[in-house]
Amino acid sequence: MGFLVRDAPGRVTPAWERLDTQRAARRLERFCCVDGQAGVDRPWERAAQAALRRAGTSLRPEQSVLVAVEDCVDVAAALFELVTHGDQLRMFVFSVAVASERRGRGGIVADQLMAELRRLACDEARQRGCRSIVFVGKIHVRNLASERAAKRTGLEPGTEIVGDYRFWGRRLDVDDVDL
Repeated sequence: MGFLVRDAPGRVTPAWERLDTQRAARRLERFCCVDGQAGVDRPWERAAQAALRRAGTSLRPEQSVLVAVEDCVDVAAALFELVTHGDQLRMFVFSVAVASERRGRGGIVADQLMAELRRLACDEARQRGCRSIVFVGKIHVRNLASERAAKRTGLEPGTEIVGDYRFWGRRLDVDDVDL
């Protein structure tokens, strides 16, 4: 497990761990991002939690999970896939989740996770000789907190809605990215 890094007074930067195998991802079998508030129905929380918990048995070779660790506790996770098409790296983010006990910080943990996903994609694109990156994900149409986080990250909403999920994305030239 990781250790803490303080990047500003009182602000903690999590340690980051990339889980690339089903065996490594088994540690997420008890990860909880579902808010247990009575009467609150957030189907996207249940879907993200289920996807992360299943990663220990269903993670494919092109998929990984990025985990944020604070005080030896997994506080956030993102399930994603990296695929190269010519000189373009495509990152599809299936699920992003912040542990229920770490919410209410104004999106700080989610923003840190998204920034680390971007850094990881840029590093991977450079290693693979890619010139551009396409970030794509989907957000439930009622998940306003995730929409705000996506906007802060620079993602833009698409016009396509499948079921209750809208696709969001952004294309970046690797040479123009400041990390």
